[in-house]
Amino acid sequence: MLIIVDYDSSERIQREIVNLLSLYEQQLELKMPDLNEWTLENSLTYCWGLITTIGHGHRSPKTGGGQVFALLYCVLGVPFFVFTLIVISYRLLNLCRVLSQLVIKNKHFSSSTFDHRTLLLFFVCIIYCSWLIIFALILYWFAIPESFWRSLYAAVLSSLTIQAGIKSENFYKVLRRLPIK
Repeated sequence: MLIIVDYDSSERIQREIVNLLSLYEQQLELKMPDLNEWTLENSLTYCWGLITTIGHGHRSPKTGGGQVFALLYCVLGVPFFVFTLIVISYRLLNLCRVLSQLVIKNKHFSSSTFDHRTLLLFFVCIIYCSWLIIFALILYWFAIPESFWRSLYAAVLSSLTIQAGIKSENFYKVLRRLPIK
């Protein structure tokens, strides 16, 4: 069937289609999620982004009190977090030293075949890779269920405190307001 529609009819038909679509959307009763909503999960994600200095520029406190609290949280929290990481790293390194000494003292391995530092580095790499896989699995199960490889990518970036591909307009707005000459 051939339908010839002139310009006036085309606009009328388009308006009618838009009206019908809006009526249909109202019947569906769908509600778009509020991206600025502060749920417990979003709050913990924001706190984790502040503490690890990764930043997640899509969400920030709107009130002055919230911004001051976030600033104090960073000023106090980041040094304590880094100190905690240093203590945990030191404890894990001591554990790796003990494990490497046990392996070297074993009759199957002589000190000439395995250097103590090489073995220590091997244990540290095993612990780090295990932690990355566990962290990626947690992200895959709870936060990024689309792909394990994407969650592993996020785990590696988080462990290195690198922010990739996330641009924050708020950051640039703040930079423009600074009175730097």
